Amino acid sequence: MDWKYTSNVFDSVTLHDCTITRWIFGRDIICELDDGFDVFADCPQNDTGRHKRTGKAAMVLQNADFLQGTLFVSEKDEKPLCKDDISALELEVLDIKRYPDSIFLACDAWRTEYGDCYCELEFSCFGVTYCWNEFTDDAWFQE
Repeated sequence: MDWKYTSNVFDSVTLHDCTITRWIFGRDIICELDDGFDVFADCPQNDTGRHKRTGKAAMVLQNADFLQGTLFVSEKDEKPLCKDDISALELEVLDIKRYPDSIFLACDAWRTEYGDCYCELEFSCFGVTYCWNEFTDDAWFQE
């Protein structure tokens, strides 16, 4: 997909409380977010002066590999996740951390065979690009 806006600045957007609706695995790993994400006012691609919500968007993990995933079914029960498993989950991002050569996602996983759970995912990647076409509204945290 062609995107009007892209940003490689990790701290220019937040995926907190955003839902990953689709995963595309290839040389790059693409996380699509049909309801978008929030772009901070100081992002170079945001000239509105306000924190804004996007329409459909994507996070592209460049030259990436899925490393590991864990579904926390209960305090005492964990299930390993493979790449195919995460494609079937509905995930709401709680936290995302960027390291020099990897990215870590903490998510709520909805509608699993165990009910609603928490999961952690880790990917190796050489970069992250955020992509979107439009701003649709103010971000939820804009005053």
